[in-house]
Amino acid sequence: FEMKEGELLEIQTGVSYTSIANARNNLMVESKNQTFDQVRKSAHDLWNEMLGRIQVEDNDSINKVKFYTGLYHALLGRGVSSDVNGAYPLVDGKIGQIPLDKNGVPTHKHYNTDGMWGGFWNLSQLWALVYPEHFSDYIQSNLDYYDHRGWLHDGEATGVYTNGVQTNVQGLLIASAYHCGIRDFDVQKGYQAALKNEI
Repeated sequence: FEMKEGELLEIQTGVSYTSIANARNNLMVESKNQTFDQVRKSAHDLWNEMLGRIQVEDNDSINKVKFYTGLYHALLGRGVSSDVNGAYPLVDGKIGQIPLDKNGVPTHKHYNTDGMWGGFWNLSQLWALVYPEHFSDYIQSNLDYYDHRGWLHDGEATGVYTNGVQTNVQGLLIASAYHCGIRDFDVQKGYQAALKNEI
C-alpha cells in the first residue's frame, strides 16, 4: 500500500477452517461493513454484556481486575470452528454441517479446542450458572463429534482427536448439563455416547 504520512489503513479479514468462500462469507456477515471504531464498540459492548452477567463488589480495584480477567479467559478458552453458515471441519478433511433453524441460522456453534481435562471441574459450573447457551453449544459440538467418530473425544483440535490424558470428562459434562436443566440436545444420544466411552 502506498501510504501518505498520517494516513490510516483499515483491514478486515475473514477466517474459516473450511474454505475461502466461507471466510469471505464470515467476513461479510460478521463485519457488516463496519468501521474500525464501530467494530471496537461492538466488541466492547458484547464483552461488557458477557462479563457483566456477574457483578462483583470490592473496594480493591485490583481484585476486580483479577476476577474479570479470569472470567474473560474462561470465556475465551474454547475455540469456535464453525462458520456463520454452520460448516465446520471434520477429522477426515471433509466438511460437517450444523443443522439450520427456520431462519437459516445454525442451531449451535461447534467448539474444537481443548478437551476440558481439568477445566470441567469449574468451567461447567460457571457455564451452567451464567452462560448456559455456551454450555449447550459445547455439549452439542461434542455430540457432533460423536456422530462422525463414534465416540466422545478426550480433546479436539480442528476436528482431529488429540488424545491427551485418556479421560472421559465429556460424559461427565453431558451428565452435568442434564442435571443443570440443559436438555436442548438429544439426551438419549448423549447417554449412549457417554455409556459407550465408559465400556
